[in-house]
Amino acid sequence: MAAGLLPRFDNFFDLFRIGIWGTFALGLAYGAIRVVILVLKFRGSGDWPTVDGKTIGPGQVKTSYGDRSADYDAEITYEYEVSGTSYRGSHRLKSFKQKQQAEDFLLEHMPESTAVVVHYKPEDPGTSMLELDPYEFDDDEPISLNLEQKK
Repeated sequence: MAAGLLPRFDNFFDLFRIGIWGTFALGLAYGAIRVVILVLKFRGSGDWPTVDGKTIGPGQVKTSYGDRSADYDAEITYEYEVSGTSYRGSHRLKSFKQKQQAEDFLLEHMPESTAVVVHYKPEDPGTSMLELDPYEFDDDEPISLNLEQKK
């Protein structure tokens, strides 16, 4: 009787298709859960108090794999102090297609002991994020409308 409750699969491809769609659905659910966790973790971070911090070491290049190629992410580790307690955090700055580009970027823009501004969560000072100028590390520049100023 219990066997009649289970679906019948006439061939392997039906089972395979269900497995593929199930994996896809689980991946989407995982991604949605991660986004919700990050939103909750950093909600209101623009209003968090700030402290001065500094980078530790020259930074690291982390490899991440996309659909068809590897990306090299320039990541820094920083330290800061809140109420006499030291904390550390990390921040991924930018991705590159070549490892050497990422290494050069870190050496040029974020050498060891670079001063950074750290926002920390008041209820949990170990949760932090950096305050960075988006144009400082981006090849894009602000849009110029080429308007002449009249005197």
